[in-house]
Amino acid sequence: SEVVGTDGRLYVANTGSNTVSVINTTTGKRIDANSSWLSQDISVGAAPSALALSPDGTRLYVANSGSGTVSVINTAGYKRIDANPSTSSKDITVGTTPSALTVGGDGRLYVANKGSGTVSVVDTTTYGVIDTIAVGSQPMALAVGTGKVYVANQGSNTVSVIDTATLAVTSVGVGAQPTALAVGAGNTLYVANQG
Repeated sequence: SEVVGTDGRLYVANTGSNTVSVINTTTGKRIDANSSWLSQDISVGAAPSALALSPDGTRLYVANSGSGTVSVINTAGYKRIDANPSTSSKDITVGTTPSALTVGGDGRLYVANKGSGTVSVVDTTTYGVIDTIAVGSQPMALAVGTGKVYVANQGSNTVSVIDTATLAVTSVGVGAQPTALAVGAGNTLYVANQG
């Protein structure tokens, strides 16, 4: 997974090495984002699988599918923020196998937990989990619409629609194995069905 910031920095999740690389897209060179001589990359949780940037580009959120957590990185100095000071982990604990994340129009972070069939809603100021919402089986992708977050549920052939004001959920049947979503003009939702 990768994401590009408005400043042209490319962030790449390295699932096998539990790190995130930072690339300068102007020069095509890897940025040394780690003061350790062991690596140039940012150390995160186990098996990072998805990335999202805060709207202002100051925070990088990393879904760690192997540890059921989200790491928060300060993009100014590439330092991992202690988002969970009460435990031995610096990361936000979410559901099983987080596979996608996005920042909603409300500023909250939404995390699709493929293994537990839930979406964790995280306050991006306190890094606390506000709610855990039951959705369909194997949520794989997220998209943001006006006042809504859409969830592609690969295992149940549905899209869950979360109202960001109330966190109420409705479900819509779609094709077999939805794996990707995009919101177009007029708040039209497009769903790619792998099966």
